[in-house]
Amino acid sequence: MIACCHRAIRFTDANVDELVGCSKNLTALAIEFITLPKNISFKKLERFKISLGCYLDPYNDQGWHYTFENTLKLVTDKCELLDYRMNELFDRTEVLHLQVKGVNDLGDGLAESLHHRPSFYNLRVLNICKCADLRYLFTVGVANDLKKLERLTISSCPVLETVVDGNKGGIGVIKFQELKFLSLGELPELKSLCNAVDVIELPQLLELELYGLPKFISIYPSTTSSMSSNISERQSFLNEEAVPNLEKVHISNMENLKEIWPCQFGSSKKVNACMLREFRVNDCNSLVNLFPSNPMSLLYHLEELSVIDCGSIEVLFNIDLGCVGQTPEEVSSCLRSIEVTELGNLREVWRIKGADDVGLTFSSFQAIETIFITGCKRFRNVFTPTTINFDMKALTTIDLVDCGGSERDDELVKCSQEQEINVMSNEEISEVGDTIFNVAFPSYLLHTCHNLHALGIGFSNATNVFEIESPINRELAITPHKQQPRSSFHNLTTISLWGCNKIKYLFSPLMVKLLSNLKNVTIKSCDVIEEVVSSQDDEDERITQSTNTSPNSIPHLDELRLSRLPKLKRIGGGNGAKGGSIDTSTATTICDQFEVLMPIL
Repeated sequence: MIACCHRAIRFTDANVDELVGCSKNLTALAIEFITLPKNISFKKLERFKISLGCYLDPYNDQGWHYTFENTLKLVTDKCELLDYRMNELFDRTEVLHLQVKGVNDLGDGLAESLHHRPSFYNLRVLNICKCADLRYLFTVGVANDLKKLERLTISSCPVLETVVDGNKGGIGVIKFQELKFLSLGELPELKSLCNAVDVIELPQLLELELYGLPKFISIYPSTTSSMSSNISERQSFLNEEAVPNLEKVHISNMENLKEIWPCQFGSSKKVNACMLREFRVNDCNSLVNLFPSNPMSLLYHLEELSVIDCGSIEVLFNIDLGCVGQTPEEVSSCLRSIEVTELGNLREVWRIKGADDVGLTFSSFQAIETIFITGCKRFRNVFTPTTINFDMKALTTIDLVDCGGSERDDELVKCSQEQEINVMSNEEISEVGDTIFNVAFPSYLLHTCHNLHALGIGFSNATNVFEIESPINRELAITPHKQQPRSSFHNLTTISLWGCNKIKYLFSPLMVKLLSNLKNVTIKSCDVIEEVVSSQDDEDERITQSTNTSPNSIPHLDELRLSRLPKLKRIGGGNGAKGGSIDTSTATTICDQFEVLMPIL
């Protein structure tokens, strides 16, 4: 056995002649070619890593070093591949990167001399990039021969219309039985995953990544959405049963995407086994509905949800209880975190329709731990209607940043009509409410977030942080716990406030008495805040007695950080307020550059 390995070596004519001479007996070779020497032989190669027209990447797309996999990385044209018979290596190749001019499809176009066996039988990883003439990737026969393919990436192919072309022969079912990762991106003409094929199956697919596909308006289209009798025209990109083990979905830069799931997604019994765990959507400004009206079949295992720069979405979960088919107590979700950024039309996270029973308890989302919402100017409520007993017992952190503007709802409707998107009817707008977002943490959340640990409010147009000053809300603020009353804010340890230029004070005297475990408070860049604790009178002595707290302290507060508060006059109450003074220097006037870190006893 003769083995030869060259890397980053400039060949002389003598070197080339030597390589050509010994290539007839080589069984292992790792080399980078700028151009191929004539008459080089690959017939006996058993192990190889060869690049043509580019460098070999020492790491694969998962970050693991290529130790034993047979690898070809080819940046060239079809004629050169065929002239130098590099296609003879395809049946032994496990990792293939193709950036080839003149290729119309993978298979017949590169394997004229290999009809005796499947050309890509051992292929595990396939990366197709910048193939300017590629109109489809596989015929049905070639697709079904890829029995070992685990990762498929196709990007920047300007004329690619479909991945599998059923018009070139073969009917029935296409099955990529080992495919675990599929990425399709920057494909301006892509219309479908396959055409003229009845069924496509991806039973092992775990990750789906889609970006830059302007021809798509839906990922899972309804089969009734097209009246055409042409199979190729009504073929869905995916159907409900195609990806039973899908765990991660990342969708971005899909300018015409209007829906991901059809309104009645989940009619199939098999879809109830959906394994979706991570769902990220970014820069899809035509997308109206993130989930179908009966989304629960998609949420059994979902843990992370991230939505960024999708300007037409008004609600994340628009749930119609008439479509769910189960009572809220029977449906559970593993969702732990929600991240929402720059959704200009977002009004609420949950909108529950058909909730006529005021006493309804909705516990489907009780596993949620964190909610982060930023840059949502029209945000109003976490959920509507607010009369629902929404169980969020695991919620520990809420961050609301740059949320709640003063725009009127009719402006929103006008904008939606101009875009020819019927987002909400006037009746629905009335049901949601058109009041300005003036309370960052409204009273209806008092009975849902008993385990809240951290609350962050930034760049908000809200005029108050907490709303518990009415008699009804004062009652809600105290909940029975064994023999001792306990505040709804019992577990709140951290509050951060920044860039809120309509808030004049953070706490009322009553709130001070309820925050028994508060440890850290940060307030910065709030131009109109005058007091940390308001000097207004507390009219409810019963609350003071029932909470059994000292009127002059927040017992566990360790740090108070204040900075860039030009109108801050005092930290604690004063002027004879019954709530008392938290800090002895309450009369101190604090200038624009004031910054303090101090313990409060």
